[in-house]
Amino acid sequence: MKQQFSSKIPVALLCGLAAIFNTAVAQNNSTVSVTNSPNPMNPIIVTATRTPTKANDVLADNVYIGSEEITQAGQTSLIELLQRQRGVEISSVGGAGSPASIFLRGANSNQTLVLIDGVRTQSALSGSSTLQAIPLGIIDHIEIVFGPQSSLYGSDAIGGVIQIFTKKVVGAAKISASTGYGSYGTSITDASLYGSLGEKNNTSYSLSASQEISSGFSSIASNNPCNPNTQSSATLANNFCNSPKLSMGRTGYTKSGASGRLSQEWDKGQEVGVQFLASRLENQYPVTSYYGGGIGDQVNNLGVFSAYSNNQVNQYWKSSLQLSQSYDLGQYIYTSGNPVTKTKLSTYT
Repeated sequence: MKQQFSSKIPVALLCGLAAIFNTAVAQNNSTVSVTNSPNPMNPIIVTATRTPTKANDVLADNVYIGSEEITQAGQTSLIELLQRQRGVEISSVGGAGSPASIFLRGANSNQTLVLIDGVRTQSALSGSSTLQAIPLGIIDHIEIVFGPQSSLYGSDAIGGVIQIFTKKVVGAAKISASTGYGSYGTSITDASLYGSLGEKNNTSYSLSASQEISSGFSSIASNNPCNPNTQSSATLANNFCNSPKLSMGRTGYTKSGASGRLSQEWDKGQEVGVQFLASRLENQYPVTSYYGGGIGDQVNNLGVFSAYSNNQVNQYWKSSLQLSQSYDLGQYIYTSGNPVTKTKLSTYT
């Protein structure tokens, strides 16, 4: 496997290691894609209507980012991948791993709903999801639906909906692992295990894990009015940046996450299962003099847990039941304080 790093953080890839082990437990080859469409130009979209619909039949403007596109994009974070899409604007503070806000077609960040496997995620502090904490290595595909979707998802979806699907598989068991190392002490390691059991592959499982570590670099721009290396003493004083001065030190980050799924199809069209996603992000950022200066730390913990039942009652009626809970815990650590935010959402659909 080939590991590339974002052009925003220039990385000269020094070494890469990839290992893929296949265990044949069925005649068919495995796949990590959850889409049912054999045509990548017309994939199946679920988010726009909450039912599987071919992209060409969806009225709302949409973008589908498949697993192959994610692999070939050469991006190392979910934020960078989304930033490449049309109609998507990203605003971030600092380098990689720093807090980021997403805007769909100019709508506020708290007017864009983010779903992970159908479960809402939201921070009480910003009103938006902590996307920067989700590792790219555990994602199978992404659907973006632009424009008001309030009739389906409520007032949080005025700007649109972004739904992230974690990896799922039906077929032969497969284990994969990859690692890469680059400049700024950056390393990314991914590992996955997925497959199916039984004569009819009616029990499927998947487990993915990812870790990113970077020493970072100074994220203070040369034209920053508080940059002590480029601004005069008068400019620093006018912007209240004299004491203490803004730190020009490195701002690194550590991001780790895992996702998993276990499902059982006990009869044709009758499926029950459980799934989860858990991630943790620790990143550093320069603190303004108002909050005591120096290098601060931010910790984000994101979790999604759900149990579901999909039942094909008859030819025309399919029932879906999901019980889920998501949490978003954040803490800022700097000289003058350690504020904490906690958000927990329980959903029954």
